[in-house]
Amino acid sequence: MVDYNLTHGERIANLGKIGETIVSNWLNRTGHSVELSLDKYDYQKDMIVDGNRVVEVKTEQPYVRFNCVSFRPDQLRKCTSVDDLYVVTSVALVNENYKHNGKIFRIDPKNFTSFKYRTKFGIDMIGIPFNQPSVKEVYVLTDKEKNELMKYSKSEYGRV
Repeated sequence: MVDYNLTHGERIANLGKIGETIVSNWLNRTGHSVELSLDKYDYQKDMIVDGNRVVEVKTEQPYVRFNCVSFRPDQLRKCTSVDDLYVVTSVALVNENYKHNGKIFRIDPKNFTSFKYRTKFGIDMIGIPFNQPSVKEVYVLTDKEKNELMKYSKSEYGRV
């Protein structure tokens, strides 16, 4: 199912684009106007919603062990400087039945709590626990949406 001919960077870029499309489609279906950023390297936003809401979208596997979603520290400024932060979770490959798989969460970018941790590969990360008032589940992905994300999902968990 996973295309292993792609580089890690290509898989990440594809996942991000699919996540942005899923959020954009959902926002459109719920009556919002969405303008996607034309610049794939836009350091301020992924889209503008309703003409004035600056939105960032992250697409991640949930981190089951810590019951959170996470990203690298260099993304923190971007995630906290927008009006709305959405996280699309793919299916966690370590637990395909995890309760936070395949969803969109709206995270209040000004009020979420987070913690720092280091992966077993030595990568510093920021974790945002799901169980807090600033994190709200807003949509459950369809099987088609989940399957599209799975085409580019891979986990290093359990290796090394």
